Amino acid sequence: MSVTALYVPYKLEFEPLVRTEENIAIPMSREEMKYFKVLYVEPVQPIIVTVSLNADETDKEEELDEIELEDNYAGQWRMASLDLAYAKMYYPRAVPKYLTKSTETYIMPMSYSTPNILEFYTWKDEVPILKVTNPISEAQVVRFAVWGFKYAIEELKEVPKEYTVFPIYSAEYVIGGKGR
Repeated sequence: MSVTALYVPYKLEFEPLVRTEENIAIPMSREEMKYFKVLYVEPVQPIIVTVSLNADETDKEEELDEIELEDNYAGQWRMASLDLAYAKMYYPRAVPKYLTKSTETYIMPMSYSTPNILEFYTWKDEVPILKVTNPISEAQVVRFAVWGFKYAIEELKEVPKEYTVFPIYSAEYVIGGKGR
């Protein structure tokens, strides 16, 4: 089993990672976790994020403010590019998400055909940054669809017997990789 399969709990069908009354652990660092109980799960219908690109613009940074959550909430999201443009995701701000040893992967118009590639998780108002690239020499407005689930959570004082790790940040950030 690969490290990715161990760390990122993807499911083929997009469904909530945990249910009401289950416990989650959010990694703060390699050694530290915070534990929460899920009070309820709410689906979030598709949100359209728009980015205006000039003809000569490459790597425009765009923060996903549209998916900011209140305190005591966590989010599970999927994302697809609806137009002819692609983006790299950084979460936290300086760490590339979906990074391999030799390259970074992109969110592209064809990405939605692979259901697991674009799943990511957030906590409170901490959201990823997209670096959107315009592959054509024309000004355009690019749309990304984001949908998912938000979880109302309550912090636990003690470590629960059973919990699911909620991979909020990039694994490299949590374990102190060189991208940090």
